[in-house]
Amino acid sequence: MKIIISTIKRLCLLLFLVATSISLSLGAVLYDNGPLVNSPGSGSGGADESILQTITLGDNILGWGHQVNFQNVVADDFTVSSGMWNVSTITFYAYQTGSSTASTITEVRLQIWDGPPNEVGSNLVFGDLTTNRMASTTWSGIYRVTETTMGSATNRPIMKNVVNVNTVLGPGTYWLAWQTNGTLGSGPWAPPVTILGQGQTGNARQSLNNGGTYNSIADTGSKGFPFIIEGTAMDPTISQTDSDGDGNPDITDPCACGDPLNIIDGMGQITHFHDFVLVVSGPGETWQITALNSGAIFDNGLVAIPLNTPLVEISPGVYKLDLWHPVGVGFNVTVDRTAGGGPFPLVTGGTCNACPLVGIPAMGEWGLIILALLLLSFATVFMMRRQTAIAGFGNVTSQSSGIPFDKASFAKMLVYVMIGLAAAFAVAVSAFGYEMTAADVPGSLLAGPALAYLLHLVLSKKD
Repeated sequence: MKIIISTIKRLCLLLFLVATSISLSLGAVLYDNGPLVNSPGSGSGGADESILQTITLGDNILGWGHQVNFQNVVADDFTVSSGMWNVSTITFYAYQTGSSTASTITEVRLQIWDGPPNEVGSNLVFGDLTTNRMASTTWSGIYRVTETTMGSATNRPIMKNVVNVNTVLGPGTYWLAWQTNGTLGSGPWAPPVTILGQGQTGNARQSLNNGGTYNSIADTGSKGFPFIIEGTAMDPTISQTDSDGDGNPDITDPCACGDPLNIIDGMGQITHFHDFVLVVSGPGETWQITALNSGAIFDNGLVAIPLNTPLVEISPGVYKLDLWHPVGVGFNVTVDRTAGGGPFPLVTGGTCNACPLVGIPAMGEWGLIILALLLLSFATVFMMRRQTAIAGFGNVTSQSSGIPFDKASFAKMLVYVMIGLAAAFAVAVSAFGYEMTAADVPGSLLAGPALAYLLHLVLSKKD
């Protein structure tokens, strides 16, 4: 039964991780860096327009170059304020002068930095400027025009370019750096965030040497670039169950009597239960034990695990800590994120009592069993000899002192006995969660022949 319960608990943990993975795959808008349309429905055929305010503001630049062929790159920033984001896709916008509404964009390359790109102290956390990550490109339904060509110009249809990302980001400010390729000679050009009457719309940058150095972009004011980040936002989670139904979360797989990593004594009793804490968060973070609120936790050498011990990142964004805790003492710990994002304390713990013993003996009990079998065997031999004397075949004192032994009968009975012992252990382990001890094998090897000899005496007596 213990084995079944343990299996069910581990299955629940697996379902927890699968559910987490499924939830991360669902997309929603996490961030929108600003509008591109400032005149909806005013364009040719009722299309939206992104109007360069040449008269109102004195702007002159329709778009900034970010052509792969000319090693131009544009960059802009965003902030993950709390929790973590699983970014599935990012949508960028670009046009090539003279294209139709059929997209001529063929490639988008992307980097994500944890600071201004290629500056001291900034680290590349995703992507490169060599891989084409574009998943789709379609006309956005927007034309880029000026105040003097609005309502009629159609030679700059803006394309919506979706790129695959599929990475997890923790709290912090990040910079996107991207470049685009197309089939026409003009562009691709990146149109800026466009808001009626507003010249300053962001703090974007541009590189003319394939991301070596960047400079701020500006027209009548500094500009930003429109992009949309989609994915799933979620807080870090810790694997917890309420196994004992007391309303409080317990450790991942509490009181698993069948765990082979449990520490047992010479009598087969569990002294320390093995368990583990699992945290799901963003990749590349640091999670540590920040408080032992109660109880005690040890490593597999029974050395106390100190505060600030880090959890191990066993796969991107999944952190694990193996621990052992004494029977009947339990523990309660706080783990917290100490790098790669802001603090996010998570608490878990539990108490495990001793596992019930299954009726299979330990070493001292095996000794008693063997002694009892030997005594029964000697008593049987004595009774057989006495009955023979009473039947008139001699007297007890004059009867031969040889020990009765039929080799063929004993060998057959020994096979039956050892098979029976093996079957009994198999049933005890699989059906009742019994854990084999160091005494079981030698005890069985000694008791088996003694039992076989006794049974062979009993059968020979009947014959």
